[in-house]
Amino acid sequence: MPLTFTFALSQQQTFELRCDYGSRRLDKAELLVLIDLCEQNYYSHESDRPSLLLQIGRQLYQWIDGKQGWLRRALDEAEEQTI
Repeated sequence: MPLTFTFALSQQQTFELRCDYGSRRLDKAELLVLIDLCEQNYYSHESDRPSLLLQIGRQLYQWIDGKQGWLRRALDEAEEQTI
């Protein structure tokens, strides 16, 4: 069964990441840094730097995975390695 991640704005005006495993509050400053990093590098015309894109991908993976290891757990449980 695929796992679905949802980003939500809570009533306290904070961002939450929700999935079948639970929910957790996201650090707004960390989120803004990642958005800025993607806008400056990933979406630019100079995105032909695979090492930089790999680094951004790893940061996004770690951010979604969190201390709880949700992404790792979902990948381990997925039969086809899809989420």
